[in-house]
Amino acid sequence: LLTFCVFKRGKAGLKMDLALIAVLQFAGFFYGSFVIHESRPLALVFMQESFFVVNADAAKRHSIPTSAFESIPGAYPKEIYVDVDAVVANERKLGKREEKQFFLLHEYYRPLADNILQLGNEARALDDYLETNPEFNAEYNDFFARNGGSPEGYWFLPVYSRYHYRMIGVPKNGNAVQDMLNIRYPFPDEL
Repeated sequence: LLTFCVFKRGKAGLKMDLALIAVLQFAGFFYGSFVIHESRPLALVFMQESFFVVNADAAKRHSIPTSAFESIPGAYPKEIYVDVDAVVANERKLGKREEKQFFLLHEYYRPLADNILQLGNEARALDDYLETNPEFNAEYNDFFARNGGSPEGYWFLPVYSRYHYRMIGVPKNGNAVQDMLNIRYPFPDEL
């Protein structure tokens, strides 16, 4: 668009104008690429009753080494389980109080597939929630159209990321997250 605004055959300084436009476009492209790279999700971490998204920027800010994610089998984003009881017991034994949120304590990362049954204890029944929030019924039905099965075959758990609070469906007979539902679920302090 800028090129069309400044382009005029024979205009003095046209090469300089076009060069500045090219520099601006490249700067925007590289900045956008950097932002996308930093915000890419590295892991879905299940802790206590919810999933939390750990992106590349958060991993860098909280000094989580890449080996913490590479040790978990599967593709990115890695599906991770944190046993909060083990964290609390170990922190108490060591006599220290960790200021980080538990889902950022990479020393306690375990593969979710090995701990998948723990999700059943924390799953949410969406029937009552959908009754009071009928605007999400279409998304709920679309989930089953995309993935098959019935509500009895899935566990539904909240996932909290930087900007969104949604739901994740996990098949009871599987060992991985199936799909996300675009259903806004309240953050714990909103309940």
